[in-house]
Amino acid sequence: MPESQNWCRNLYYTHARTAIMHNKELTNAVLARLDEEFPTVVHSKSLYDLLQPQFPQITEYEWLNSLDALLRTGMIEGVPLRDGSTLADLANISISANGRKELGKQEIASGQTTNGTDVWRFARLAIEEARKSVPEDGRTHPKVGVVVVKEGRVLASAHRGEFPQCHAEFIALEKKLADKSLAGATVYTTLEPCTSRNHPKVPCATRLVERKVARVVIGILDPDSRISGRGQRMLRKAGIVTELFPHDLMAEVEEMNRDFMRDRESQESRQSATSSAQPKLRVALKRGHVSNFLLTHDNDDDEVVFIRAARLFFGKVELTDPLTPDDPSTWRVAPHSSMTFGKTIVHQRNPASSLVKMNSNAGILFEVEIDVIVNCEMRGQLFAVPQTLYVRVNATNNEIVQLV
Repeated sequence: MPESQNWCRNLYYTHARTAIMHNKELTNAVLARLDEEFPTVVHSKSLYDLLQPQFPQITEYEWLNSLDALLRTGMIEGVPLRDGSTLADLANISISANGRKELGKQEIASGQTTNGTDVWRFARLAIEEARKSVPEDGRTHPKVGVVVVKEGRVLASAHRGEFPQCHAEFIALEKKLADKSLAGATVYTTLEPCTSRNHPKVPCATRLVERKVARVVIGILDPDSRISGRGQRMLRKAGIVTELFPHDLMAEVEEMNRDFMRDRESQESRQSATSSAQPKLRVALKRGHVSNFLLTHDNDDDEVVFIRAARLFFGKVELTDPLTPDDPSTWRVAPHSSMTFGKTIVHQRNPASSLVKMNSNAGILFEVEIDVIVNCEMRGQLFAVPQTLYVRVNATNNEIVQLV
């Protein structure tokens, strides 16, 4: 290309980009509307009629100039009618792949601006949705609202209990957007997504990973200290960007859920009051295979602890029969020491196989939380010591491995 033509081409594209920046609100609205209409193509007159109420002062020159700039820079496609070099009309308009990318960049950029206008706006919508929450029973439950956003547009919003017994994330992702691609979307949720649910329900964090969302903005972490932060960690491990609501909105979510948070604190206080009588026992999974299922018990107490049984749960479902010693005197953990006890699982249900069946859509390797309840004896008293383990399950060899 001759240098003079190349210079003119660069100058034209510079002017086209300048036109977009000059009326960015209009061009953004054009892209968003075309994305909404896709794959239907529209005529410039029809598109103008759709957007004119939003831009009543727009002149025909500005309208056609904005369309021309988007067309020249590859943001939209269409069949132009020109009067010389000036666009006179445009037919068969649709958004291009580059136009969709531009919308995605704008959403991400808006979330990273210093005032965080869009983050604040969508987080506010999630809070208003949470206020509609319906408790599923007489217990105290959190108020949770969810808003799903893609390329700057709200795809769906939902609140806990909108469908009976359902979490807000499930309602938004599976009830309202089951057939919609959510790859690259941002989800605003007032409460940290859960990581465990009673079978056959799937945890909300797992659903977000499976739907390949790009970003999750969280109002508050779960106030239950046993699980707080686990949902965020699971999302981060899957490569999903996680953020928290702006400080003022976090305070609003906490205030809205003050009864739930007070209830959680009260439960933890009661547990703390009785914990001094409980054995100071920690449990770890050393090997999770049926040929030799090994659990390590660390006794931080000043007393001998006798292990009577170990029970494994996924939600409320027991994964296998209780693991018990052949000789009750042998599973003995001396004060301030550690012991590993093994059990061959022959006629009982295979714990790994049980997890695979209950997570049939999770693939060959997947990560879940399981609960171990150790029935033990100390000072002649019987105790049930619970502990949650984060594990990886291998469906090919039916083995469970604890993750740090």
